[in-house]
Amino acid sequence: MNITFLKNVTTRYELKKAYKELARQLHPDFGGTTENMIQLNNEFEYLFTRLETTKQENASNEIASDYMEKIQDLLHVPGIEIELIGNWLWITGDTKPVKDTLKAAGFKYSGKKVAWYWYPGKYRKRSKRKLSLEEIRSLYGSQAIDKDEKEQIA
Repeated sequence: MNITFLKNVTTRYELKKAYKELARQLHPDFGGTTENMIQLNNEFEYLFTRLETTKQENASNEIASDYMEKIQDLLHVPGIEIELIGNWLWITGDTKPVKDTLKAAGFKYSGKKVAWYWYPGKYRKRSKRKLSLEEIRSLYGSQAIDKDEKEQIA
């Protein structure tokens, strides 16, 4: 697509700001032409979807690399079980001897579930429900990472 009006825009915020300024100038009610306004609208739609897709792809790639990094940090640790439940990494097994390693990797301990967990980003609990680890597994699905898979990842 030939971009004539909305050049040098890198974020959705910049795109919206530039669009508003140009729409005031190019709108037919304010002395602009209909063709220019149509062109501006088409450019806005094209760039908006393109910037949105790029942002989502970058975010998902960063999150996937975060998970892989956490798993790589724990590959050498004996006696633990790594499990992906929903979007959370859970560590169970004999974790007491390696608690400092888990803390250093950014994991937090859940005393009620007797397991360590990690989630990328911030989490805010919205429910007062108290779920066991088994209930969480059944709700969100679970994928255990065993020794063979650990070797394939490495």
